[in-house]
Amino acid sequence: MENKFRFYNTLSREVETVIPNEDGKIAMYTCGPTVYHYAHIGNLRSYIMEDLLEKTLRYIGYDVKRVMNITDVGHLSSDADTGEDKMLKGAKREHKTVMEIAKFYTDAFFEDCRKLNIKRPDVVEPATNCIPEFIHMIEVLLEKGYAYEAGGNIYFDTSKLKEYYVFSCGVAAKEMTRQIHAQIRKSDGTLMGAYAYSVEDYANYILDDANGFEQNTKDLALAMLNYGDFAEAYFSGKTLEETTEMAAVTADTLAGYTRIESGTLPVGVTYYGSTLVLESGMILRHYFLVEPGTDVSAYGFTGNKDHYYYMDLSAVPGTATGACVIGGYTLSYDPMCYVRAVLTSQKSTDSLKLVAKALYLYHQAAEAYQQA
Repeated sequence: MENKFRFYNTLSREVETVIPNEDGKIAMYTCGPTVYHYAHIGNLRSYIMEDLLEKTLRYIGYDVKRVMNITDVGHLSSDADTGEDKMLKGAKREHKTVMEIAKFYTDAFFEDCRKLNIKRPDVVEPATNCIPEFIHMIEVLLEKGYAYEAGGNIYFDTSKLKEYYVFSCGVAAKEMTRQIHAQIRKSDGTLMGAYAYSVEDYANYILDDANGFEQNTKDLALAMLNYGDFAEAYFSGKTLEETTEMAAVTADTLAGYTRIESGTLPVGVTYYGSTLVLESGMILRHYFLVEPGTDVSAYGFTGNKDHYYYMDLSAVPGTATGACVIGGYTLSYDPMCYVRAVLTSQKSTDSLKLVAKALYLYHQAAEAYQQA
């Protein structure tokens, strides 16, 4: 059949046509609940989305087979592979067995789904039904060298795959249309008025005033608007023509931006990589892989996902970003190092490179403004 269904792929950051492995058929897996308590409205939102997707695919004409798991064992209370199994906690809370808890809340979940007109998946499989298969899979991974044991647990060895994406490029569009609320007061504190406007409105106000602002201020406003346009296009799957200034920006333009490391990281901690989180503010995020059992409580990490710990630093366009310090180790990494990496990488999509170029020009304009 003709494939007309298109998805926004969060990995490639592109809207792509769905091409099934088998013509006309879609095999669909969706994660199910951990049945230690009732599902709340936020949980159910996910299942409504999955249901709408399946029904849409069926309406178009695909033969859809959807599988959902039920997690009735092995869901620890902490993402760091520590803490008590949530099922055991639920059993203790209600003075029942784990199996009694699992059945009760599985039934309650599907009753909620019925009330919301959510179709039951074609296959519903509790995790406890598949434990022999899990063990066999882990044994095969260990045998082939794709997994390792640490701290009593088995982990997949991500270093074995060259293109294992632990973290996607977390870039969010600048909130150019976000409302800013401002108050103007007299010197005695009396309120003269309150105003609401957006970043985009204010930038355009600067550009429209022929004589009220210096040229470097107007350059900054224009660069900010340009960056906002390309960031918005990037996340909405649209394509914009790059400007003449952007076309002149290459990886060589940013050759002076390099990562500088000094000192030695603590035992059990390895630098993994850096990225930018670009929202209404800018965050430079450094990732470190921490071996199981390593105490990192003294190093001030912002957070972690399993054994990948990260440290966030505020980054303002046009100003120097602070160094990342962990014990006797120092990492100096300008946000433009990341932009250079994007422009250098063959894996970067054209739309991501356009955002990077627009960000660089915004950074340059902000730097010129700060130095004026």
